Amino acid sequence: MGQGQALDMWQQAPVDGYSTRVTGGDDYALTANPDIVVITAGIPANRA
Repeated sequence: MGQGQALDMWQQAPVDGYSTRVTGGDDYALTANPDIVVITAGIPANRA
């Protein structure tokens, strides 16, 4: 699910006026040599 959310954020970037690379995944190797790493855990909010 993290990859889909990262793709959503990346596609919204031009609308919001920022330029960056957002990557989502379940492999800690993706965190090698970044400027910033954000690791989250938990259950997604119920949007009912």
